[in-house]
Amino acid sequence: MPVNIIPLLFISAASFLNIFSYGYLPTILFEGFILIQSFFIYFISLYYKLSYKLPNSINKFLVVNLFFLIISSIFQSSFYSISRSIALIFGVTSFYFLGANISRKHLFLFIKFLIFCFYLGVLLCLISEKISIYQYTGFFNNPNNLGRFFSYFFVIFLTFLLKYKREIPQLFSFQIYLIILGSFLFLSFSQARAAIL
Repeated sequence: MPVNIIPLLFISAASFLNIFSYGYLPTILFEGFILIQSFFIYFISLYYKLSYKLPNSINKFLVVNLFFLIISSIFQSSFYSISRSIALIFGVTSFYFLGANISRKHLFLFIKFLIFCFYLGVLLCLISEKISIYQYTGFFNNPNNLGRFFSYFFVIFLTFLLKYKREIPQLFSFQIYLIILGSFLFLSFSQARAAIL
């Protein structure tokens, strides 16, 4: 069914823009893509008559987040905080819908795409700068950007492994463990507090 291919393309493109945007691609590319994607995904859900319902835990998180960022915008007299919240709502709801409607085959294909991105990121870092155990910047010229990059992989692959540990081959499982360890090491070398948290 076409809905299996379209979500895979959206997630892949958005993930690529997100993980490689820190200091190298304008963030408007990622934010604009999320906005366009969100509207498009909504129309896909109507066309295929698929459920767009989020779990209560995610709904509560988004409501609390929206509430506090509205307060932040009021006190700062700035639209920036509320725009962050709106982007988060669009991103979370559309990505949850995409994830819920992707076949297992395409999900594993997406994971392989992320594996490629991880190794590409490691290669670029090692070529750009020698490894150091304190505030390593690598390809990103900023430890915070490097930390965010590898924290993304750490969370994604750890979650994937916890859910599919019994269903994936041993060799593939070993590779996932290696990526989790590598992500943790690079994240630690960055000393980026926000990314570590």
